[in-house]
Amino acid sequence: QENTQEDPSNIGLINTFYVPWGGNPDKDITGYRESVNQVGLKDPNVTCSDDWDFPTNYYGRPYAYPTIGWLGKVHRGTPWQTVYLKADTVSDETWRKWSGRSESHPTNDWRLMDTFTTAINKNAARGLLSVNQTNMAAWAAVLCGVQALTSTNDQVTIEPQSEKFHKLVQEINATRNALPGGAFRYQGEILSAKSLTTQSPYLGSTVTSDVNDTVMEWIPMQIMSLLREDKPAYLVYAYGQALVPAPGAIVLAPGKYRGMATNYVVTAEYATKTVFRVENAPLNPKVVIDSFDILPME
Repeated sequence: QENTQEDPSNIGLINTFYVPWGGNPDKDITGYRESVNQVGLKDPNVTCSDDWDFPTNYYGRPYAYPTIGWLGKVHRGTPWQTVYLKADTVSDETWRKWSGRSESHPTNDWRLMDTFTTAINKNAARGLLSVNQTNMAAWAAVLCGVQALTSTNDQVTIEPQSEKFHKLVQEINATRNALPGGAFRYQGEILSAKSLTTQSPYLGSTVTSDVNDTVMEWIPMQIMSLLREDKPAYLVYAYGQALVPAPGAIVLAPGKYRGMATNYVVTAEYATKTVFRVENAPLNPKVVIDSFDILPME
């Protein structure tokens, strides 16, 4: 007969694999010290499930997110971790040992920023800033007025003339320049700039008990809906002529070349300039014409 009696040996005990921020209180950390307080593996200072603040009601709108950056508050299904918007990374091998599969690496979450939007239509998305923008003034339009959080959870307004603002943008540009081609390949790749999260000049250098996941990701949570990726764009000049056979240029002699024109004269000319981009590439490419102009003939 099958024994259906529960094994009471682990009732009331902490599971061996229970390793939140700070480690398992009943387990020696020797041998897994790297995973105890590693931002790339788990949300900082989340020591139990009650420490999370999942969004359920935003100003009376159940489960509505004000920006795509608020996806950072959604649990991603790996131990002790929400959707990852931070810059610190761990190796594939370290992640595999922690979660079981390297395919679920946290930095894969960055691409979610390109998948979702809070824009209600295409017109609402016009004027977004390219993540490959390099100018301070352009970044000031996005960042200035944003509330940053310090390591003591105090709010600080980002000011365009401040040293910390310039340091933040300089780090974004330095991160971009270090990538192949000197450009972010997609919108979410800007999250690899540490000045936006783990090394924010407003945060400070020390992770204290007040620095939780929201504090670290507070800047991208506010600005990601104001950014966009660069889409492939093309400029095409087209030139055409209308031709007719020149007088006396038709071969009249018998033979295989009879009727062939040996020379032409131009009767009209036409030149255009077209600017277009390709959307939804490469799976479902669509050409969108931004401008089409007929050029004057000189």
